[in-house]
Parts: sequence; C-alpha cells; structure tokens
Amino acid sequence: MIRLKLLRSERVMSQKELGEKLTLSQQSIHKYETGQAEPDINTLIKIADIFHTSVDYLIGHDSIYLNHDFNKISNVERMILETFRNSSPELRKSLCILFEKLSTSENINNAAEDPEKNEEL
Repeated sequence: MIRLKLLRSERVMSQKELGEKLTLSQQSIHKYETGQAEPDINTLIKIADIFHTSVDYLIGHDSIYLNHDFNKISNVERMILETFRNSSPELRKSLCILFEKLSTSENINNAAEDPEKNEEL
C-alpha cells in the first residue's frame, strides 16, 4: 500500500503497534507496506480511520491527505498542528497517545460538536 509506511512513520507508530490496533501481526503490516500483500476492504477502512484519511489516499488514488477542510480550522487547531509538526518524534508519540485518550473522553466529544466554542479558547 503506497502511503501506509509514510502515515505510520509520521505518527511515530511501529508496525507492531499498528498491527495491534488492527488485530493483525507485524508481518502483515510489513507485507502491506512492501506490496507483498494487500489488505481487504474492511482493513483498508480501519487503517483510513486510524490515520484520519481516506482509502483513496491510502492506495494512491487521491493526493488529499485528510478529509478535513483546513480553511475551516480554528487558530487553536492550527497552533496544535504546528506544535505537533515541530515536535521531536518522542514528543509526537506521547502527544498521539494523549490525543487518543482524550478522543474517548466525553468532554472532547462534546467540544467537537460545537466548534465555535473552541474558537474562544
């Protein structure tokens, strides 16, 4: 799969960690990344969800990374993205873990429903 390794590396995620999220082996992820095997459609969808992108992007059919309109992100979201991009790989990994934990919290889900409130932050 053309972009899996890139996405995984940007997120500072090992093949083993991705495999665990997908209930697959590290070897399966390696085979996907090297073109020795192809994931089924359900696995492709799960991978796209993990990396917040589209299946089309994963397979190289589309050049658009995320399914978000970056013209509509708030100043706080831009600051978070810029900070993340400028962080060390170790800090990125810690931030990813933190964001995953936060994304399951009720407060974050409620805040996501009303982006105008986030603009006030």
